[in-house]
Amino acid sequence: MPDGNLLVSFYQLDVFNEQAVNWHIASLLVENKMNRDVLYEGNLQNNTHYPTAIYKLLERVNQYVNCVRIERVK
Repeated sequence: MPDGNLLVSFYQLDVFNEQAVNWHIASLLVENKMNRDVLYEGNLQNNTHYPTAIYKLLERVNQYVNCVRIERVK
């Protein structure tokens, strides 16, 4: 885990296949819409760095989500 505070955002991407999610994220990177403080953005199942913490947070979310974004906040 990195030092400092993290902002974790859950959302539902309107694409359900893993390859489409990856293309969506790649397009954000190309368009420079993901800044350097973003540590991870992608499909929930692909995240291997923060799984325990993420699933504890997910227990509080009462709607379907398929993506997570984790960024460092100052």
